Amino acid sequence: SVTSFTQIGPPPAHPVENAASLRPSQTLDEACLPLFAQQGYDADEMHGYFSQGNARCVGLYQNGQPIAACFTYQNYRHIWEIGGLYTLPDARQRGYGRSVVAAALNFLCQNNLMPRYQVHEGNFASVKLAVSLQLKPALHTTHYLIKW
Repeated sequence: SVTSFTQIGPPPAHPVENAASLRPSQTLDEACLPLFAQQGYDADEMHGYFSQGNARCVGLYQNGQPIAACFTYQNYRHIWEIGGLYTLPDARQRGYGRSVVAAALNFLCQNNLMPRYQVHEGNFASVKLAVSLQLKPALHTTHYLIKW
């Protein structure tokens, strides 16, 4: 099961901590691919999102290497998905994930795009992050696998 969170009402300003270490980009940073792979996104899929010019990568860097990253891409018309959020295990609990998602949200809100942030059931850290950014649950979906 997944819950989709979105921005309802006028977008609040999302303060971004660690802004000096953030690198938002309209191109895919290949150094972020291993982080996105941890969330099940392979390189071909990522290149597909960015090849159309409708995606943005946000990485938070330490010593020149990404330690947290997410990306956002056009899902349907003005709805943009925020996905692939991953923070290296030894960098967790420091607000880095929140920083990259806040930067992605700010980009979307500044461009009048509607954010969608999906959270898998049981991922309490992501639910907490979504709520801390004032996102609201908009849709709950349960997926079923039917074996023939």
